Amino acid sequence: MKSPFLIALFACAATQMACSKNIDQPVQCRSNALAQAQDFNKVYQKDEFRIFYSTLASSKHRLKQIKDQNNNAVPDYVEDVATQAIASREIFKAAGFRHPLHSPRYNNVKNISIFIQDMKGNGVAYEAPASHPNLPNPMPCSLVLHISSDLKDFPGNYWTTVTHELFHLYQYGYTQFKNTWYLESLANWSERALRVDLVSSTKNLPALPQSSRGIQKEIIGKAYNPLWKRLSVIEGHDRLVIPAHLQKMRYSNGSLVFKDHEWRNTALVLNLMQNLEQSSLKISKDKQWNAYNWKESDQRLKQWDAMIWKNIQAALISQDYQTKEVQQLKRLQLQP
Repeated sequence: MKSPFLIALFACAATQMACSKNIDQPVQCRSNALAQAQDFNKVYQKDEFRIFYSTLASSKHRLKQIKDQNNNAVPDYVEDVATQAIASREIFKAAGFRHPLHSPRYNNVKNISIFIQDMKGNGVAYEAPASHPNLPNPMPCSLVLHISSDLKDFPGNYWTTVTHELFHLYQYGYTQFKNTWYLESLANWSERALRVDLVSSTKNLPALPQSSRGIQKEIIGKAYNPLWKRLSVIEGHDRLVIPAHLQKMRYSNGSLVFKDHEWRNTALVLNLMQNLEQSSLKISKDKQWNAYNWKESDQRLKQWDAMIWKNIQAALISQDYQTKEVQQLKRLQLQP
């Protein structure tokens, strides 16, 4: 029996209209039962964000930090997750990034659901929209983030986990590429919208590799590579001043959400994301793949590395990054 995807491809062969319809179809929402759904007995909503959490003593997902300084029956931890999500959305907007819920891929999704739960690691972002009908509180079709229920002293001076995971959703809204070195290094870059962008460790980074072999090893070969941190030091002209109203935002303990007054490399990264979107759409068209729903294995193909690097070079040229170190980067060719 032929799969629905193969049937759709045969339909594509019949008419150009059928093919276009299949390729451009937004990703569909998956409705499925969530394991331990009854544990998430509470939900807190701010704008498009729905934050699900547990106060049940019997649940392994029970929130570890339950302080409620303003006595509004919502733990500070939960409110601070919401505050960081909203602050991140607002600074991403100020930098020109398209909200994932406004992307063609997710034009049938209206919410972002954040589950604060027991988990390995600090957070996870999922690209497939979902709804879970067995939750005690309604959850419409949403993009989904999981955030650890026990980030020590969150938000503190350095926890920007929500920012990191939310930016992944922005990446998913632009392009299908999920090569780790591109995905994680840029999500790490996004955190510096809220953190101090230039610190002593960043200022003391060595020069970027000046050979193709060095790029393969030190940039493409590392998930959290130094590319964006180093560019922020040597190319200071590309910076976004944090809007005054955002600089006033505070967490429940009174600490400032934005620890710095600027965020660097924003025009460069915006240009890159827009270029990658066009590359992703072109590959989808050439291969007759659904533009918004590639197979996971196709999203992570090593053959995209050279193409992503070319798009980085194009962005460096477009944004007039001119230092000697960058001039060499623009010339380096990688093998597909």
